[in-house]
Formats: sequence, C-alpha cells, structure tokens
Amino acid sequence: MLAKNTVLILGAGASVNFGLPTGAGLIKRIAEALGPASGPMGDQAIAECIRALGPEQARPLLIAARMIAHGVRNFRSIDDMLFTHEETPGVVTVGKLAIAATILRAEHSSTLARLDTDGLSERAAIMQALADSWIAGLGGFLAAGVKRRDAHLAFQNLTI
Repeated sequence: MLAKNTVLILGAGASVNFGLPTGAGLIKRIAEALGPASGPMGDQAIAECIRALGPEQARPLLIAARMIAHGVRNFRSIDDMLFTHEETPGVVTVGKLAIAATILRAEHSSTLARLDTDGLSERAAIMQALADSWIAGLGGFLAAGVKRRDAHLAFQNLTI
C-alpha cells in the first residue's frame, strides 16, 4: 500500500504485454493499413468507410491516406504527423480513423480479448493472463501489508 499520494503515468508500452502495439508498432500498422503508397489501401474496412462518403468527399481523404502511408514512418508518432499536417485536407480525419481501426483490431486479438478459460472462472483466467505482466508486479507491491478486509485501501493513494 502506498503511504503517500502517488501518480503513475502509463505510456503506450504499458499494454505491450497484452498484444497492443507500441508507438512504433502503431506507426507500422497504420502505414500498412493505409498503404501501400501506390495501389489499393491495405485495410479494406477503412477504404470502404472513406468511399461510402461518395467520390467528391472521398477524394481528399484517399489522398490523405496515401500521404500518411507514405510519410508516417518519418515521424516519432502518428500524433506528430497529424499535428504537422493538420492543415492538409483530410489528414487528421484519416489519421484518427486509422488509429481507431488499428487499435480496435489490436484489442480484438489481444491477450485479454482471447482469454482461454479452459475450465477456469473468467476471473481466474484474467489473473492467469496478467501473471507475467507489469500489472502483477504493481498489484503485488500495492497489496503488500494489506489485509483482505482492507483491500479497498490499496489504491487510495494512487492516481493513474
């Protein structure tokens, strides 16, 4: 249990244990989803969302998708690219669509989404999936010296 108020700042890497991408991994997946730089878009669901708007509205978004696919690997993060090109028509819209689609796909195939209960209760299966992650270490640290009846106090001084 934490004796003092503590802030825990988590970045993209906090979810790597569960199959979600790091910032660099997100850039790679977005480039693949919106690319190749020439030819059809890699992620057909994103392409269909854009094309559903009709030719006039879709055209700048398809151009933006190619631009992101071609250039995103030159930035530290997708957010940096969207900030830099926020005035380029469609870049922010397509970038956010690609972020959402990419993360949703990663979540769908993540460790926690694919829990194999194998006869275990759902809670036990989740604990088994978390056992080798940083979360187990944090939980053990927070629970040290806390009696079961006081478990609700373990997080009282923690802000995430």
